[in-house]
Amino acid sequence: MNFSIYKLYPNDDFTVFQFVSLGSKGQILKVIRFYPTSNPKVYNLGLADVRYVDEKEGVITVDDQRVSNNGDIEKIMRTVASSICIFGQHYPDIFVLFGSGSPVRRRLYRMIMQKYFVEISKTFILFGAKRQDDGKIVNVPFCFNVNGDGFFIKFNI
Repeated sequence: MNFSIYKLYPNDDFTVFQFVSLGSKGQILKVIRFYPTSNPKVYNLGLADVRYVDEKEGVITVDDQRVSNNGDIEKIMRTVASSICIFGQHYPDIFVLFGSGSPVRRRLYRMIMQKYFVEISKTFILFGAKRQDDGKIVNVPFCFNVNGDGFFIKFNI
């Protein structure tokens, strides 16, 4: 994908990336984290605003419920996509699960993916995510008009 993104600052194992969102509300430090799940082939992606950094202790406090409304959601999503590419280059067999507890945010993510689907499919394998009655999350075909429980995405080498 050949779009403008924010500069990413990864940690040593490429599971945490920081960047600065620049928009109508100023500079907002954000973090993208890839967490292992109970399935060794799936990592969960978290995107959040950084609330506090304790450099002495090496601890970052984040808020993943805050809505920044900084006017740069598409650039943020392209930056997240770039982090998935980097993560996927280091962990080529891993699927990334992402979404939100908010149906409104999941719908926004789906709309952005729909808008850039042709470009996304050149770089990623994309599935919908559906929570089953037993609580397990499984991949389903990605549909433009279906609000699922999230998304599975994998860097397509």
